Amino acid sequence: MALHGFDPGLIGDVDILTSERDACALGRRLKCDNQAETDDDLFRSKKFFRLETKGLPLEIMAGLEVRHRDLWQPVRPRTRQNISRSGLSLFVPDLDELVEIFTLFGRRKDLERVNTMRAIR
Repeated sequence: MALHGFDPGLIGDVDILTSERDACALGRRLKCDNQAETDDDLFRSKKFFRLETKGLPLEIMAGLEVRHRDLWQPVRPRTRQNISRSGLSLFVPDLDELVEIFTLFGRRKDLERVNTMRAIR
């Protein structure tokens, strides 16, 4: 959301969705353990690595799923938009798809973010 130019409000971490191969490679390189076995009623993933940093923690996920209407639904972005910041190329879902993803998550903070993005577009 921030990369699209919107203020997401208070955030606790940065989510990175990637392939299983790339998640494992990043986990090894950053010396993180796979924490995918952690119980969560709303989210689960095949690979989950969390890196604590001086800024915001990074959460690297592969095979992310969200429970929606008592069914586990995969979260696999279909679109890919390149946004450059500080000399880095970062790929994010386009704005319409990001709204869809936050709506699927359905938490209060996600729906507030959807309302912010819809109001400013």
